[in-house]
Amino acid sequence: MTCACCGETKKTGGDPGWAEVHAELADLHVRKSATYGRDTDRFANFTEVGQATGQPPEFYIAERMLEKLTRALNQMRAGDSFAVREWPDLASLAICAEAIRRRR
Repeated sequence: MTCACCGETKKTGGDPGWAEVHAELADLHVRKSATYGRDTDRFANFTEVGQATGQPPEFYIAERMLEKLTRALNQMRAGDSFAVREWPDLASLAICAEAIRRRR
């Protein structure tokens, strides 16, 4: 697998589909953070909502994850699990929360 962040080839013993999705997450982050953040803070949307509400930015991220997960569950309950497109966003949001946590 080629790492999307550094371009190095990395060995993986895991599922090839997982590795493919993992590589796509870096592109997803770059694309979305360009409109949600600024050059000085790619997580500005999370940090500013956190400041406005008096909550840690991870709290807002968790709420966004809950919203996306609820949508996915509703689609699956309706028998349309193939239509669920929330999984990459959920994975990316979890990584954003961890990256923000590590800033402290």
